[in-house]
Amino acid sequence: NFENDYLNKSITSYESDSENETFGKSVKQKQKSKGSSVVVVRPSPPLYNSDSYSENSDPLREKSIQVEVLSINCATEIFLSTAETKMQHEALRKSLSCINKVDLLPMSGSWCSQNEHYLFLFDDCWTRVKVLTREDDDWKVLCVDTGEEKFVKYNSQFYRLPKRLSVEKWPPTCLGPLRLSGPMDARWLGIGARIFLRSLCEKASHFTAVFGKGESDRSIVLYDEKGRCLNDQLVKFIEKQTLIK
Repeated sequence: NFENDYLNKSITSYESDSENETFGKSVKQKQKSKGSSVVVVRPSPPLYNSDSYSENSDPLREKSIQVEVLSINCATEIFLSTAETKMQHEALRKSLSCINKVDLLPMSGSWCSQNEHYLFLFDDCWTRVKVLTREDDDWKVLCVDTGEEKFVKYNSQFYRLPKRLSVEKWPPTCLGPLRLSGPMDARWLGIGARIFLRSLCEKASHFTAVFGKGESDRSIVLYDEKGRCLNDQLVKFIEKQTLIK
């Protein structure tokens, strides 16, 4: 059923909303089960990418750091959190919780524009979203502070994003989008590869990330708590699937 639903969406849709929510729930459960840990992270000035939302990534960082995978839409759209970004997210969450709906400007989703940022109410929680594409009667939106992709009805109620909460004033509170380093080709973006990546992330208790160098380099290498390289595991999976076919 998953693949049938998946293929009913356009090829640019990397996952169903239910799959995304399942992964998000597993991330939240892990967050609750873990004790607080201190990780020293160098300050990360925001880096603005080409499609208008910013990335909290320090391209010159050489040391590996412990991260949590917030969302993995595919091998080229990975969103991470660190000790630093978690503090930023908590501060943002408190600011969002103080919002009074009567102070916001509502607007129908039919008037929203692609690549623009808005506020949306998910489960009574204000969320900053970026409108990506229209697919049938839905908008696909990106939750810019977690990297989650969701589908909402085209005529859903959105709200103008107050200037003090704009991505220019308050950059997204996660690292991303990032890509796995390696000899990437179209097979890395296949449905099977995406499901495999997600299963690896759900099984691991935490990851260590090594970031690429250079201002335009958004590649990463991920290792699980046992030292296994996620990048290598994906390559082996793809090669095995190719041989089977």
